[in-house]
Amino acid sequence: MFRVLLVLLAAPGCAAWDGACGVDDDGVLYGDSLHAFTLDIPDPGALADSSREDSEDTPGTFSWDGADWPAEVRLKGGHSFQPIEDKPAFKVDLGEGRVDGARRLTLNNMVQDASALSERASYALYAALGVPAPRHAYACLVVNGEDKGLYSVVETLDELWMAHQGGTALYESDGFADLTADLVGGFTEEEGEADLDALVAVIELDGVPTVLERDFHPSVYAMLAGELLLGNPDGYASNVNNYLLLLADERWTLVPWGQDFNLRFRYGVTHPISGLGAGPGVLYTGCVADTACAARLESAIVEGRDTWLDRLPGVAEDALAVVGEAARLDPLDPYDEEKVAAAQDRALAFLRERPAVVAAELGI
Repeated sequence: MFRVLLVLLAAPGCAAWDGACGVDDDGVLYGDSLHAFTLDIPDPGALADSSREDSEDTPGTFSWDGADWPAEVRLKGGHSFQPIEDKPAFKVDLGEGRVDGARRLTLNNMVQDASALSERASYALYAALGVPAPRHAYACLVVNGEDKGLYSVVETLDELWMAHQGGTALYESDGFADLTADLVGGFTEEEGEADLDALVAVIELDGVPTVLERDFHPSVYAMLAGELLLGNPDGYASNVNNYLLLLADERWTLVPWGQDFNLRFRYGVTHPISGLGAGPGVLYTGCVADTACAARLESAIVEGRDTWLDRLPGVAEDALAVVGEAARLDPLDPYDEEKVAAAQDRALAFLRERPAVVAAELGI
């Protein structure tokens, strides 16, 4: 049984950007508070030569809520990568330590999401639809005494997360990867081990509709529906990117990741999305090409629209009550205050209009 959790925000955020976030912190990592995190890195120069392709672990100390943990720190990011002197994203590994049960922290810099809302609303929708998805929080981050601004804290999909899902294998799309002979080599083995080449062969032999029904968890339809409802231009259905493959209870499913490009593109939900590079995934194209499978996917879209989509404006509004001003006043945000406010307004408008847009397209 997958563990899914929808956390709605309700706590007040910083009144202004002054580095004093974390007031009234509830001590729950993926709870309602705007956390105040600190990283002390004795040798920041060790990260100075980091790049998108190569960042080494560097010893440091992670601090939160009056407690300290020894940690290994590295920079992360593809197009969002920034050097240590700017607003970098971080991976933090606590080794044997645990922060509210977590060993690893993923701190995203949100430089591709001026609204600071995309990941929060997206992961909330996936979780509500029954998709195994990471939990989410916000934090203000100070590194070696310097304010780095507002960060998105996304639950790391590691062996602890996989165990909570009852999983035995986890693979990440490293760039562009798919269950086809030419793209299966793009997967990175994160945890466990399985024979992806055999899965590709079965798809080629039996066809996508049969394999989805027999070898995948029903949540795969909800995952695809979530991408379509959110207008995701860089996920599995659009670009075989920003997702993981999870094997749990002897069935596969897709797991969302890298959801910072949503809530802005008004793609339709009943036809293939134009991919940015590699194109739509084989599970998606194979499904929509089959009448019965396409009907199952459309049913998942309708259920998502009817049951959860109209709740997302409230999720986003609650998030803005917590972090809206902190996002606008972030000292290292690449967007100025006016652009951040405009992006927040656009994201809210997308969410408020999306149920009616989807209903009109589906004729419901």
